[in-house]
Amino acid sequence: MRRLALWAGVACLFAAALAVACGGSGSGGDQPKDDEAAIRKVVSDFGKAFNDGKAGDLHALLDAESRKNCSQKDLETLLNLVKAFSGNKKFTAEATSVKVTGDKATAQVVAAIGDEKQSPEENALVKEGGKWKLSFGAEDCSV
Repeated sequence: MRRLALWAGVACLFAAALAVACGGSGSGGDQPKDDEAAIRKVVSDFGKAFNDGKAGDLHALLDAESRKNCSQKDLETLLNLVKAFSGNKKFTAEATSVKVTGDKATAQVVAAIGDEKQSPEENALVKEGGKWKLSFGAEDCSV
C-alpha cells in the first residue's frame, strides 16, 4: 500500500514509498516494442486504471510474485481509501527516467493528485512473457 498511496498523492496519509506504473486494460496488446517506451506506457496506464477505479487492471499489471502478495481485493480497498481521502482528484504518474538491465528495470516516477506533485520515487519492474510488469512487496498492498 505504501507505494500505491504515494502514487495516489496521499503518501503522507500512508507513510508510503511510491508504487510504479501501470493500468489500462492489462492486456498489453498495444505495448510499445522499445523497452523504455513500454515502461513509460505502463506508468501512464497505471494512472489511467487508478483513475478509472479498475482494480482488476491494476492487478493484471503486477508481476507474478507481486500478485501473490497483493490481491485484487486489496487493490479495491486501497482505491476506495485513496479516492475518499483525495476527493476524487485526478491521479497522474510520469516516468521521468528509466534504466533497463536485461529483464529488470527501474523507473523514477513522479506522481501527482490534482496539482500536488509528490517526490520522485524509484520503482522496480520485471519483464514477464515479453511484457513489463510492476514489482511490489507485500507491504505495498497491505491495508
